Amino acid sequence: MEISSKNTNQLYKTTERGTPIVKPGEDMNKNTFLKILATEMSNQDPTKPQDTTAYVTQLSQFASLEQMSTLNTTMRFAGAQNLNGKFVALDVFDTKGVQESGVVKSVFKRGNEILLTVDNGTGKLKEYTFDQVSDILNMEDSNKDNINFINTSALIGKTVDIQDANGKVQGLVKEVYRGANGIMVRLDVNGQPVDYPYGYITNIR
Repeated sequence: MEISSKNTNQLYKTTERGTPIVKPGEDMNKNTFLKILATEMSNQDPTKPQDTTAYVTQLSQFASLEQMSTLNTTMRFAGAQNLNGKFVALDVFDTKGVQESGVVKSVFKRGNEILLTVDNGTGKLKEYTFDQVSDILNMEDSNKDNINFINTSALIGKTVDIQDANGKVQGLVKEVYRGANGIMVRLDVNGQPVDYPYGYITNIR
């Protein structure tokens, strides 16, 4: 079966001259930029060669833009990490039109996307994107503590994962109380009661 140059170009997303096609919204990395540059050089008019300094300038400009993009991503992630433990409002609404909110429990990256796990009072940790955070709510410590206590009390009867200095533990929440170290949860771990600070909870099953 004969494969036309048109089909080959469509398969590898290039123009008829071999220039890589980058659609709007797609990222163009350095390798793609170099391929475009190499294609331009190979297709230039030999009687009117382009000054090589122009290519060097283009590559330098792209490298600067790439560094700025990397710096912006790093700064965004650092900003997201500062939300740990804070009460945030999210640009997400439930079926009744109520805006979702809660305490940020962790911040992490999945690929190029920055994600948050938020304790929104439903008894489960829910994932949101950093871009869905619409506001950071400054709440009095007493109010925040009461909300945390109510949210943690909703975990009674649920199985949770705990992460402490000794590793990961799984147990059934039997009791929630306020102790000298703040809000505590009492778990049934293999038939034995074990107490942990509620902040050690990493997952709700």
